[in-house]
Amino acid sequence: MVIRISHTGQKYAIMWERYRPGGRSVKKKKMRSVRLAAAGSLLGLTALIYGLAKYCPGAMFPWYQNVSWRALRCWGHLTDWLPFSLLEWGGLGLIWLALGWIIKVLSKRASIRGLLRTAALTASVILFLFVALWGADQFAPTFTGTTDYTRTEFTEDEAAEAAFYYLEMANAFASASPRDADGVTDFGAFAELVAQVDSGYEYLTDTYGGRFDILPVRPKGLVFSRLMDLCGLTGIFTAYTGEMGIDVNAPDVSLPFTISHECAHRTTVTQEADANFTAFLACIHSDSAAYRYSGFYSAFIYCYNAIAKVDRETQSHLWAGMNEQLRADVTGANAYYAQFDKPVKKVAQKANDGYLKQFNQPTGVNNYGAVAGPLMAYYWAELAPRRTA
Repeated sequence: MVIRISHTGQKYAIMWERYRPGGRSVKKKKMRSVRLAAAGSLLGLTALIYGLAKYCPGAMFPWYQNVSWRALRCWGHLTDWLPFSLLEWGGLGLIWLALGWIIKVLSKRASIRGLLRTAALTASVILFLFVALWGADQFAPTFTGTTDYTRTEFTEDEAAEAAFYYLEMANAFASASPRDADGVTDFGAFAELVAQVDSGYEYLTDTYGGRFDILPVRPKGLVFSRLMDLCGLTGIFTAYTGEMGIDVNAPDVSLPFTISHECAHRTTVTQEADANFTAFLACIHSDSAAYRYSGFYSAFIYCYNAIAKVDRETQSHLWAGMNEQLRADVTGANAYYAQFDKPVKKVAQKANDGYLKQFNQPTGVNNYGAVAGPLMAYYWAELAPRRTA
């Protein structure tokens, strides 16, 4: 047994050695065991949730989706009122912690094994929260699948008529859209644009039920929007904070649609094409002219891109049919995104593609464009009959 003699003023005290032989190491071993056990348990639970969602969706939904919806709604309402993006600054905090650990390892104040154990526990927590709050819902039935707009096959004439209708509407709104000195759409301050999102979701709530009752929502402009540009992203939703982050540098014509798209993700509309269709419905039924223009503009672009793959003649007619204002917005957006077509974007897109394929979106990043089908189906189910009535 080891003792230490300590002199405190006039007194001598005999203290048990705080780190008696084996004492400190026993505690360390226990902590190591606890961390490893926690990481293993979380990974096991994550695998269970993922497996049930993927292979036994009937046992998971809709009750599980209702639970995650309530969690995201509650958490999102709390973080919405923060004047900054918790996602951005929380991410920076994790980076600083990681750098701190690396410095400790390099200065031999911590072991590599300790760093790996901490990293394993942190990663298991992050993965568990993602799958539990968001990832599992990727395997739930889609919102679009519950509507009357599930038709997927169209003749060339039917596809063309739908696209020309969206072109007509986009032209009309483009003509009245406010513009900057360069002749492209300028909707004004981002905060004012965000405040106009509510009416579209009020329509969705009234028409499709309480799932879309998430108001008030306050999507946030991201400080690191340039990083979003480099990665080829215009918006991001994170289940960890319930926040919707928007690339404020993106062309104004697409901002309302992006805002509505990210809001759709908070309602557990997880798949990208599904969120695009939800955004379209919210935008075209909004009280805001900016949102209606963005909705019809996006619908036209998605239908145009789909037709361009199979019908070059119709594609050329659609391009020729754009008025001066709409053409300025389309070419301006194309030029803006072209400047970020660099290796960083390709890597980010590859990562996003892999993630989407892993979570029930087998077409990967192409899933965004799959909204063309529901858009055409919506036209023939809802809009075409009104034109002939």
